[in-house]
Amino acid sequence: MTARLTRLLLATTGASVAALVIGLLSGGAAFTPTIAGLADSGAVTRWRLPAAKLAANLSAVVTIGALLMAAVLLPSDKGLLSAEASRYARLASRAAPAWAVATMLFTLSDIMAVPVIQLPGPAVISFITSIPQGALAGALIAAAALRTRAGAPADEVTASRG
Repeated sequence: MTARLTRLLLATTGASVAALVIGLLSGGAAFTPTIAGLADSGAVTRWRLPAAKLAANLSAVVTIGALLMAAVLLPSDKGLLSAEASRYARLASRAAPAWAVATMLFTLSDIMAVPVIQLPGPAVISFITSIPQGALAGALIAAAALRTRAGAPADEVTASRG
């Protein structure tokens, strides 16, 4: 990944975080009053859930963008990934797990209306095993992209083994 692309990602992330904080403060979501008799997940979840959703969305954009660069936009030689395309595939394999798990705990905390540190273990395990398809897709993409590397085309590999 080039230094220019790294600076662009950092600038985009910074601008996104600033917009998130401004939106939470100006919209009143940052300091919602608790209502007597209703459970509250707490200020940590109130701030971190939108931040986790932002992280998941940014991770999804990086994952999908890196895979597009590796598979579609960078030229290949005889069906092989170039060295640069392999770097993008590795970037996708690092960003996809963040996409998969960024919101899990804070979403569960919000659903159960308890702070993250008070989440019961069985509830966390149950929630993780029944995760939404988006998180499952992120985990599968991470595993597939991690196994991707530059090398000989499949027919040459098969012929050399035979």
